[in-house]
Parts: sequence; C-alpha cells; structure tokens
Amino acid sequence: MLNKFSKVLLIGSLSLMIATPFTSFADDNEVPTQDRTNIEQHSQREMVNPFRNPKGGQNPKLSREDREAKRLETISNLYPEILDDVTALDNEHKAIHEDLKAQNEEMKTYRKDTLASKKDERKTFIADLREKIKNGEITNEEAATEFDSYIAKIKEERETLNSFKEEYKTQFNSLKEQSKLNRENRKALREELNVTIKNNDSEGFKVIFDKMIPLFEEHINLDNQRYELKAKMFEELKNLF
Repeated sequence: MLNKFSKVLLIGSLSLMIATPFTSFADDNEVPTQDRTNIEQHSQREMVNPFRNPKGGQNPKLSREDREAKRLETISNLYPEILDDVTALDNEHKAIHEDLKAQNEEMKTYRKDTLASKKDERKTFIADLREKIKNGEITNEEAATEFDSYIAKIKEERETLNSFKEEYKTQFNSLKEQSKLNRENRKALREELNVTIKNNDSEGFKVIFDKMIPLFEEHINLDNQRYELKAKMFEELKNLF
C-alpha cells in the first residue's frame, strides 16, 4: 500500500489553489493604465495632456516634470479659477494609487508566505506519516486512510476558494467595466479639449473641462471602490485558513 503515497503529487495542487484568488484578481483588476503598466506612472497621468505626439505617445523632448508644468500652465492660462480644484484632485488620485500599490505588495507578501507555509505543512504531514509506519505505530492501510482524508481536506479548500473567487470576480468585473467606460469618455473629451487648446479657445476649454471634472472624480471613486473591495476580499481570505 505504500505506493498509495504517489498521491502526494496531488498535494502540489494546493499551491495553485492558494494562489488562484491572488493571481486572478491581480490580472483582472489592475488599475487601468491604457499604454502604461506601472501604478506610479499611472498616478502621474495627466487629466489633460495636449503634449502627446501624433501617434499618441509622450513628447520625447519633454520630461515628466516639464509635461506637468505645461499642463498646469495651460489650465492656468485658459481656466485659472479651476486650478486649485485640479491640484486637489491630482493629489487625491496619486494618494489612492499609493494605497493600491502598498495593498498589492501586502497581498503579494501574504501569498508568498501562505504558499511557503502550505508547502511546509505538506512535507511535515508526509514525513510524520512515514515515521509512524516505520515505527509500527500505524499500518499501511491506516496511513492510506489518513492520506485520503488529507486529500479530501485539500479538495474542500479548493472548492471553497473557487466559490470565493467567483463571488469577488463578479464584483471586480463590474468595476472594471465601469472604469473602461469612464476611460473612454475621458479620452473623447480630451480630444475635444486639445482642439480648444490649439485654438486658444478659453470659453470652449472651460465648457469641456467642466464635463471632464466629474469623470475624473468618478475615476478616483472607482479606484477607491477597488481598494475597499480588495481590502474586504483580503480580510475574508485570511480568515478562511
């Protein structure tokens, strides 16, 4: 019956079970960044950026600081009374992305530690079982029964995690779709805004910018909702084990 310990290969699947909620949520629910992938870079994205080259990339002649200065200068020239509000929104936007970055790091650390702990648990279980057989404390049949119980426990954990994942995936997908629509709406307004900047049309700039402010506020609100949902998910996940 010792060959029944070949089932130990099944225990390796536990690592994938534990990783699933983290890897899936991380892949599906990262902060939308259009052509950027880094949260810090995303937090620096301009609400209005007339300084992109015709292909949509950043003007290579301008540093990030220069782009930010020109952006604020444009707003100051065409809509000075809104400048303080824009600065406040920028700061709020950067702050939530710093929080999201820290949250992601905490979850990555927890995932790494949990996988290591489960691996140690597996090794200890197998070693103890073999030692009991060696010392004559249990028979091969009894060891096989204990092993089957351990496998059943792992399968139960997998089912729990799969249900947990699906519950939160639906909520994250809803936020993802809302963020996508918000991003598309802001992009359309930016194109209109760039025309007013090119024509030095202050009144036109104000009309369009007033439409953009609520969208940017919504974008920040969606970031906050994502942070809160991930925090709730994380706490519940830790309580499962």
